[in-house]
Amino acid sequence: MKKLKTIFLIGGITAGAFSALRLLRGSSKEELTRITMIAKEKPTVLEGLRGKLYFEIFTVYRDFKKYKIGVYNTIGKGPIPVDEWDNFDTEIIKKELGAVAAIKNGPRYWVLDSICGYYAGETRKFYGYELDLVANIERTASQISEATKRENYSESSIERFTDWNYSKDKKVYELLSDDGIIYTMQSASLEINKDQKVDDLDSLGSKLKLPVGWSYRVRILDNDATYKIRGNAHVIEDDFRNSYQRN
Repeated sequence: MKKLKTIFLIGGITAGAFSALRLLRGSSKEELTRITMIAKEKPTVLEGLRGKLYFEIFTVYRDFKKYKIGVYNTIGKGPIPVDEWDNFDTEIIKKELGAVAAIKNGPRYWVLDSICGYYAGETRKFYGYELDLVANIERTASQISEATKRENYSESSIERFTDWNYSKDKKVYELLSDDGIIYTMQSASLEINKDQKVDDLDSLGSKLKLPVGWSYRVRILDNDATYKIRGNAHVIEDDFRNSYQRN
């Protein structure tokens, strides 16, 4: 009987230790592995993107004091009807994936022409629609708190290995900071201005509350332009959540 009690005691201590470790660590190894990106043998080129709608879901996991975020995107897949997207329940998604949080981003549409991607992640279905893991982000708790505020014209970074391609004779929409940094719009958002069309971007500058010394411009490219990211992309949003990448 004494031996049996000892076994139960040891078992209880072990279970308690594992439970304490889980609380300390946060998400499981399996959950964290889920958002791993793997290098492709051949890069994937997606063309004809300008004007196409896309949707994203961010899944957030905790790894001790760090938070790791998987970015799932409909790029290369069929679009989601907007009325169905509105019914996506992030609380249900969070519980299904064992995530700390799930966040919707979109609908948005591309204002670039093609993307070359060198890494890939899993394909996962959300409400019957396929989204691909296209990037992952690592943040501290304070950075997560700042990111949720979505402060306009404030840089955030995302780790990716991609080429953003803009074609000759096509328009680009740019923000110029007071210290000469150029940010080129990569996607326009329909989250705030649900009726925003591509043609509306020509006069967008008059509607923006830009920081002092900043300006907005539209120009037509004389040649193809490619912006390569090999690590961290620095991204900002304007008043309407249109997204720009630092050149």
